[in-house]
Amino acid sequence: MKTQIFLILGGILSLLSPLLHGETVISDSDFSQNGRELHLDYRAKGFGTFQGPLPKNWHENGASWQKSDTTAKLVRDSAGDYLNFTVSGAGTQYYTALPKLKKNCRYRLSAVVRNRSDGMASVLLRAGKPYKVWQTLPIPYSDNWKIWTKTFQFDEDPDPTIVLFLSLRGNGEFDVRSIRLEEADEADRLLLSTDFSTASHAASVTGKGSFRGVLPENWKEDYTHFIRADISTRTAKQGTKNFLHFRVNGAGAQFQAPLNGLKPGRYYRLTFTADNRTGEPLAFSLRQIASPYTQLAYASANGDSGWKTQTLTLGVGSKIPGPSALFLTIRGTGELDLGTLRLEELSDGEVVSKRPDAKLANFLRNSRLPLGLQSGWTQESMGTWNNIGTDGRIEPDPSVRGPSGEAALKLASEPGKNIGLYSEPFNVGNPKIRHSASFAVRGSGNFVAEVITEKKSYEPLSRTVFQGGPEWTRIEVPFDPPEDAPAFALHIRGSGTIWTDAFRVAPESEKGYEPMMRNEVSLAFPKSSASEARIQFPDEKAELLYYVSGALPKGAELRGSVTNLYGESVRLPAIPVTEKTRSGVIRYDRFPERPLGQFRVELQLFRDGEALSPVNEMVATRVVRPRYWNKDAPDSAFGVHVVPQTESLLAAKASGANWARLHDAGISLIGWAFLEPEKGKWIFRDKELTAYRNVGLRLLGELGTAPEWASRFDPVIRCDSGYFKNYFAPRRMEDFARYARTVAQRYRGVIDEWFIWNEPWYAPFFAFGYDKTGKKNPSRYWSAPDAPEQYAALSAAAYDAVKEVNPDAVICGFNTRGFDPNNWSERVYDAGGMRKCDALDYHFYAGRLLGYPNDDYAREAWQSAFGAIAKKEGGRISKPIYMTEGQGSPESAGSSECRYIGLLKHTIPWEGKEDYHWLADRNARLHLSLLAIGVKRVFVYSMHGNRNFVERARLRVMVNADGYPGPMLAGHSALTSRLEDKHYAGTRILEPGFGAYVFSDGKSSVAVLSGKNDIRNRKVSCSLPNASASDLYGNPLRFPVRYDGLVIYLEAPVPAETLKQTLSLQTDQK
Repeated sequence: MKTQIFLILGGILSLLSPLLHGETVISDSDFSQNGRELHLDYRAKGFGTFQGPLPKNWHENGASWQKSDTTAKLVRDSAGDYLNFTVSGAGTQYYTALPKLKKNCRYRLSAVVRNRSDGMASVLLRAGKPYKVWQTLPIPYSDNWKIWTKTFQFDEDPDPTIVLFLSLRGNGEFDVRSIRLEEADEADRLLLSTDFSTASHAASVTGKGSFRGVLPENWKEDYTHFIRADISTRTAKQGTKNFLHFRVNGAGAQFQAPLNGLKPGRYYRLTFTADNRTGEPLAFSLRQIASPYTQLAYASANGDSGWKTQTLTLGVGSKIPGPSALFLTIRGTGELDLGTLRLEELSDGEVVSKRPDAKLANFLRNSRLPLGLQSGWTQESMGTWNNIGTDGRIEPDPSVRGPSGEAALKLASEPGKNIGLYSEPFNVGNPKIRHSASFAVRGSGNFVAEVITEKKSYEPLSRTVFQGGPEWTRIEVPFDPPEDAPAFALHIRGSGTIWTDAFRVAPESEKGYEPMMRNEVSLAFPKSSASEARIQFPDEKAELLYYVSGALPKGAELRGSVTNLYGESVRLPAIPVTEKTRSGVIRYDRFPERPLGQFRVELQLFRDGEALSPVNEMVATRVVRPRYWNKDAPDSAFGVHVVPQTESLLAAKASGANWARLHDAGISLIGWAFLEPEKGKWIFRDKELTAYRNVGLRLLGELGTAPEWASRFDPVIRCDSGYFKNYFAPRRMEDFARYARTVAQRYRGVIDEWFIWNEPWYAPFFAFGYDKTGKKNPSRYWSAPDAPEQYAALSAAAYDAVKEVNPDAVICGFNTRGFDPNNWSERVYDAGGMRKCDALDYHFYAGRLLGYPNDDYAREAWQSAFGAIAKKEGGRISKPIYMTEGQGSPESAGSSECRYIGLLKHTIPWEGKEDYHWLADRNARLHLSLLAIGVKRVFVYSMHGNRNFVERARLRVMVNADGYPGPMLAGHSALTSRLEDKHYAGTRILEPGFGAYVFSDGKSSVAVLSGKNDIRNRKVSCSLPNASASDLYGNPLRFPVRYDGLVIYLEAPVPAETLKQTLSLQTDQK
């Protein structure tokens, strides 16, 4: 029997109890409200038993004919009572009668169930005799409470004998709170319903691309005028499935269906059935049809093949600028079969998937922080505008006891700077009433406390200004929670030193401090090399510290588990806890065959089976110590964008990165607009730049931005964005050259490599004016017709200035991009750009799968950026090329399904759907592709940004939304630890679209297996006796290795050609 940690936050019965939107309830069963007690025993007839209560009007229907033994008992729980079934044997079932159901009526079936058995639970609509299942709501294993829902309709008259069944097939525990069947009112909520198998509108269009075939009513192609893709469609049938078959040659084709009734500020559910064999996720967006094509919402769906029904959530912002449509973008090539698609507006109650029980005294799991920041609690990241310092500290102070009786949390800012704290994400039980986030504070300084949510577009829901004092004072931040907000957070920011404690979120009428439960379990890392980043190396003990706060009754014990990146879980031995043994050490090294990666440790306090605390969790990252830990790498290929705060720098270096690019994450430290805001008055940031160098991160500095006094910024016609205000082009080349000379001289030996400006080919980044009407450019910023030539002149001025004071400096030029549509690179070259640079740089955000043999995608991007230059240089470019900004999975940035939560579970008040293996694999593939075409350095974007789980994170690499390591960091460590100091030495093709990129230093070599997305189940052997293999995260594998879509590393102490020739693909593939 599988026993998992009891989840106290599962009180979600309140979601289903009220009658919503005028829907007609057919059956509504609350399993915590029991009817009669049953004692059934059929063992004398060779069958089973049942002991316990059932809800009113429910009947047992298994013991009399199956060898099944079941007990049911009511469990009282502060998060919501429930009925627990413990089943052994062949499984069992229960039923209740239903009134006659109707044809063409839309129904919703919902169940609040937790299945902790080794089998499957199902809610069925079944008729008999003869027995026939009309609908099934499957409920697989989950140690977390979930609302399982299914919406359906009968296309034929349903059998009048249909009844509602609960089927429990497995051994173990099934917990049930409620089962509900209701009519789903969709009249005002359904925006689009398409059966693709009925497509009959024929079209034949040829432009840059082509389309031939049929499409359903209201759909049309929208790509042939600008995308080189060729697509044909036809209706088809396979078995009982009818669908529209797409044959796709070329990526990026899109189709649109115009929408009526799209509303601002609302969420929408997109449900579709498909078999996607293109190798890439399908992308769906709500977007303005006409220029400027404003995107309102975006989500991408799983790219694996096989028939699937998938559901995506699309959230629309506060404005819809014009007529809009649903756009489907086919990102890959191959074949796609589409069945049905529905787009419907969600009610407020449907948006939030894990709302807590309104009866909880506090909606924060961690309300006192005696060991410091817990999972979800974060120190605010240094940004361009928030004046956060690098030396500010947030840590527990055992010398100061707060009102909770535990050590207070101390916030101490750097003098003259701010410090910021984010709480763990939370939601509320009843969003219809006003709530308050409150905490106790003492100390000195000027601070602001606010409640934030992603729904408010950078504006808080509520804000309170406060100053510390010598005595403990309670600060309250009342707020009205939007019903459709997935989460909220408390944010505190200010300057000074304060102590905080006794945090609480509750209805505004409930004053003072009270925790969610009597006890809380805190977790922390022992001090080690990178413990501030929650990272430990193999030469350090795999341990976490724990501490239990609150009054302890006799017989209390800690129960817990450890879960790795592969979904494997190990239950920890119970630990008795007394007043004298509140604290201790937990070892999480429970997977000897998979010692590396990430490990989620979960702990909860119990007594006699009753939970005394919420579940707490902490994710530990365990990676190999980098070769160049705390020192410079001589010529590394691996770079990132990262801020100079300790935990961020440690995480970057631990990932194997050895370079940092100073744009966005570091532009305020080196950009002209920040260093010389008034002419002649310089503000240097030596300490922050030195922080990078102290951990062994070399710097690629940006010579960019311009202060208002020196730029084409017009103080009368002011731009709307403070961000792009700094990127108006300089007015005088000599002023910019003076700035370049000043910083290059001051930071010689600290920054010896530079690039000139960021993305000057994009008007807002190299603006010559601003037009609020948007007539010159939809972005309202406009650039000069001769912008490439202007940039070449700017580059020349900066190049000469830097070389005057640092002749050995390396200066990158062009700053172009992959798939350059406007000949930017060629025009800069023709203006003399090649003579005034030592290296060329470009940006590349990979729009589809790459990193497999014979993949031309990365090479096509390179060719678009530099092909014209190579041709004019006699066929090759002799200067090195850097990819200075990009990543392998940029489409995840805008997807509502990707929130960068990694392995976290209880910290997050919504259902996580992201595929972190996919994100880590895409990052590895990006590096493989770029290194294979000769790119010297790769700077992925980015490790910086808002450090909280509430505001939407975008374009993250290595870290989760909270700034702490994510699974990608473990994958990047596996890549860099093997490829550092090695060079690309060719590719061994094992079959079309599958093989190994080989890297070598001449003595030892690494072969990296990768393939197209539709290649799976390939077994590869190596005949070398001293070869070894490891997976995406660096854990050992045995030969023959099985490739299933994620990169695999094969290593041996031999030259590259030897390793290549000893690889073989087993021929018994099926």
